[in-house]
Amino acid sequence: MLSLWKEKDFLKLWTANIVASFGGQALGLALSVYVFQLTQSALASGTMLVAGTLPGLLLGGVGGIYADRLERRSLMVWVNVLRALLVGSLVYVRGLEDLWWVYAVAFLQSALMQFFTPAEQALIPLLVPPKKLLEANASNTVALQVVRLIAPALGGTLVALYGLGWVAALGASGFLLSSVLISLIRYRSRAKGLESKPPPFKLALREGLLEVKRNRTARALLWVSGLDALKEGALSALFAAFTLGVLSASAQQMGFVNSIQAVGGLLAGVLVPRLVARFQPRAVISVGLALNGLCLWAIVTFPS
Repeated sequence: MLSLWKEKDFLKLWTANIVASFGGQALGLALSVYVFQLTQSALASGTMLVAGTLPGLLLGGVGGIYADRLERRSLMVWVNVLRALLVGSLVYVRGLEDLWWVYAVAFLQSALMQFFTPAEQALIPLLVPPKKLLEANASNTVALQVVRLIAPALGGTLVALYGLGWVAALGASGFLLSSVLISLIRYRSRAKGLESKPPPFKLALREGLLEVKRNRTARALLWVSGLDALKEGALSALFAAFTLGVLSASAQQMGFVNSIQAVGGLLAGVLVPRLVARFQPRAVISVGLALNGLCLWAIVTFPS
């Protein structure tokens, strides 16, 4: 990370990403707590999850294609401005009669993220030299895990003590500050050579699907990712009901349980590159998924 301090534009993007992620993750936990406490319904909590994940299924491929066709910095700025407006509107949510708008905000914010994330990923290579690209991506991953360590616990505490409005204000402020930082980024001249004219929209989509069809590894990873997402979806949908209902935990405790998962993410960031250097990647993935399943079995079998 120290070698990246000279890359001022990347540091602006890195900081903007941290600020936006902090508010977003705090809000995500707070919304789960708010919906369950308001309804005492696992179905309502599950609907909250569906609202947040459905855009990824509908727009996941489309967002990346459009990110190649629009000016990425401007796209990211306007996405964050729109997210700030949506999240800020949650300050006016008062009860069950406004629950539909909570779902709508979760859906629309997730839809906007399908355009923001690929634009960010495509922007990083334009801001750092090729030899620093791996380090830049790694620093982003570690930073997001640190955010995940703090933000959910803070979100759970704020929603328990002060209500949803405070967390919504925190999230909106983070998105606006992130927009300002991204707007200050200036492309380097060396980046121009990396830019190429993107293929037509239909052709790009068709080529992506064909690549998955003819590439056995891509198909396998798609299946693994899909099944893992199904597992994560079920876990996330029932997380509030399990911790607040079955375990009778407080919102703060739920936040800390969520945050502690980031410790595993930080350890993985250190261990996985070393494991992949010694073993086949498919072996690391397989063992990791198996151990993950055992951990979930232990949580359900010994609830505490």
